[in-house]
Amino acid sequence: MVEETIGVDGINVRYEAEGAGDGLLLVHGLGIGRGAWGRVIADVSKQYAVYAVDLPGFGGSDMPDVPYSVPYYAAFLDRLMGQLKLEKAAVAGVSMGGAIAATLAARFPGRVSKLVLVAPSGLTPPQGELVKPSRFTDASFWLLAHNKDTFQRAMEDLFYDKGKLAPAAVDEAWARMRNPEHRRALLRNTQYLSKVDPAFPGLLASIAAPTLIAWGEE
Repeated sequence: MVEETIGVDGINVRYEAEGAGDGLLLVHGLGIGRGAWGRVIADVSKQYAVYAVDLPGFGGSDMPDVPYSVPYYAAFLDRLMGQLKLEKAAVAGVSMGGAIAATLAARFPGRVSKLVLVAPSGLTPPQGELVKPSRFTDASFWLLAHNKDTFQRAMEDLFYDKGKLAPAAVDEAWARMRNPEHRRALLRNTQYLSKVDPAFPGLLASIAAPTLIAWGEE
């Protein structure tokens, strides 16, 4: 495994690369970073040259003051792939990363050879009052940054098998949550995701890449 930093539009992006063969770009979901793929990379790198990135605002990448959204990230990944000399690749995305990967495939079809969407977001807004764009949302992120027990329970809710959530992963994610710039990225992305983008369903119809959708309770 090789961990590197590359500059795109003046933003430093942290990524790891492993394996050889056709390219595979892994796109994480909201708030987690490339560590979301930790158990996957070792397996898929046996067949692919895997690139797992930290999107701007998350993980080890810069956290700039930009208009975070799914279209922003899709356009950013197009430029990132150009910088990596990754002209075309299979792309897999989970949750918000699924919406980003789908948008990349629709708007930049020359970049995506195959598409894998794991529980992708985008067609309906998340449920619950917590995600509505309001002061309460900002306050909720502040609370998560200052109460580790509450933060851990929130992370556990993301897992069907809670035993797969490593304590070290909780510690790392909570440390990021305490960074105000990271919380700003979370807030702006959550505000975008809290509303249905009316253009998104039509965008999906233009995807030409062979697509696998993985979605299930377990």
